[in-house]
Amino acid sequence: MLLYSNLLLILAAVIGFIMIFLGLHYHRRSLILVICHVLFAVVGLASLLYAITTEFISQYNIAAAVLLMLTLIIGAILAALRDNKQPAPIPAVTVHAIIGLAGITLLLLGSYQSF
Repeated sequence: MLLYSNLLLILAAVIGFIMIFLGLHYHRRSLILVICHVLFAVVGLASLLYAITTEFISQYNIAAAVLLMLTLIIGAILAALRDNKQPAPIPAVTVHAIIGLAGITLLLLGSYQSF
């Protein structure tokens, strides 16, 4: 189960970086990419929370879940405050990305430690 959450969250991060690239270089937004990013992140976090409650896993994974929940909250705030005409503010997107990458890094460290 931990492998699935790793893959889903990494895929969500890759889609997030594609969205940043499209926004910065081509000044375009894609609703399909946003929906995929959210779905992969939510399903990855849900599978991580399921693994935490059903299996004995590392403390790194619990810390990763906390950081990823914080990332989810920041992403929801970004989506709620975003105007259709204006892109999300870059500093807020940067904080969202850094916290998410820190959570994924902790998740990968915890997964590596469990093998």
